[in-house]
Amino acid sequence: IVVVGQPFARRGPSGWVADGSAVRVAAAALEVGGRAELLGRIGDDPVGEALVLDLARRGIGHAAVIRSPGRPTPVLDDRPGGGEPLGLDAGDVEL
Repeated sequence: IVVVGQPFARRGPSGWVADGSAVRVAAAALEVGGRAELLGRIGDDPVGEALVLDLARRGIGHAAVIRSPGRPTPVLDDRPGGGEPLGLDAGDVEL
């Protein structure tokens, strides 16, 4: 399946991991034997790089994850604005 949504980063015990509803749906597809590709937007930063590496480690396709230069990857934590989605444009979803 192709999951369209905002991936977030969350600090795990050993570093940043991918999280959020879109990531959870993709992971659920894998758990039942399916394949999943994530389409979303992250920042072009070290947190985004860690998020992509975690997706790869978990077997979630990430070729359609778009990097936004100059924008931070959304983070699930208590910082104000830390979880602000970057959003997608109609052209981003062209399949």
